[in-house]
Amino acid sequence: MSPKFMWQPFELSEQEYQEILPKLLNPNWAVLCKKLWRIRLPMKLDPEFDTIGDRYTWMALISEKHRVNSLAEAEKYSRSQS
Repeated sequence: MSPKFMWQPFELSEQEYQEILPKLLNPNWAVLCKKLWRIRLPMKLDPEFDTIGDRYTWMALISEKHRVNSLAEAEKYSRSQS
């Protein structure tokens, strides 16, 4: 994150998670892309990492698995949205 922003940890109940999940997986791209320039690909769930409790370990493992194809996927997705 940018140095001028700070992330505050929070928890969601199962009900809150189920309510927000469709919005995360299927956002309004026209609005989202104007607000968040780094968003290039739709989110996807990867349950392989659900049991990892440490955020830094989770980020490292997710990055290792998914970053290889992310640029190619972003380019392909961008072309399909044009």
